[in-house]
Amino acid sequence: MDRSFLMLAPIAALCVAQHANAQVTILGSQRSTYAAVGGSDFYTDDGDTISTNVPFSSFPSVCGTSQSGAAGCADATQYSQMSADAILAQGSCGASTTTDAPDLEQSFSNSVLVVRFRVDADVRYRLFGSVSSNYAGSSVVLFRAGGSTVHHYYESISTADFDELGTLPPGEYELHAVADASVNPSSPMSSIGANYQAELRFGIPCPADFNADGAVDFFDYDEFVVAFEGTACPPGVSADFDADGTIDFFDYDAFVVAFETPC
Repeated sequence: MDRSFLMLAPIAALCVAQHANAQVTILGSQRSTYAAVGGSDFYTDDGDTISTNVPFSSFPSVCGTSQSGAAGCADATQYSQMSADAILAQGSCGASTTTDAPDLEQSFSNSVLVVRFRVDADVRYRLFGSVSSNYAGSSVVLFRAGGSTVHHYYESISTADFDELGTLPPGEYELHAVADASVNPSSPMSSIGANYQAELRFGIPCPADFNADGAVDFFDYDEFVVAFEGTACPPGVSADFDADGTIDFFDYDAFVVAFETPC
């Protein structure tokens, strides 16, 4: 298909999708970091916990030495914040021990985020980030409260990147992000760690925001044309723009009208 007609759409059609403040409500959160090292004759730990919805920044780190001179260390980090527009989180954990030390029992750490929110009307979202682990554990999970999992990512010995687009129907949801590490002198690895990065962004469905990036621009126009031609569609959307069960030029005309109409 000749795409020269793309330039016919007026530049004035460019607009930014509205914020999701009226669509998403943060109901509560539980966020924490913890690091500990223990042996037969000692135990040392540090950490933070918060249950309010203010930004959270925490970096506990501990080390301990047993009577035999065996050493262990553990650390954890988290920075997170949330609003009706987005939930942002990054965290890590690490643990190490001296090998073959009978009086050194364990080094342990974790970074945990749980955020519960309510969606009052259909809302487009983008969830992106990564989970990475070196013989520990890291996960990011988005699920409907009391229901099905929307997305689930987990790694123990590798790295996984993710970038998801879609629409959340009304209901209550939870976003969980966890990194945890535990090692003892008999473990195969004497030093392990994990981390996560997750960003969940919300936006009122702007019909012409075809790629759900929060802005209506020529990238949306181009991606609609690609979908209209039957090549590919972004997740959660269709070139059947007027939802009549058939993809035809009525859909194309409806998209052009939406593209020219500010959200």
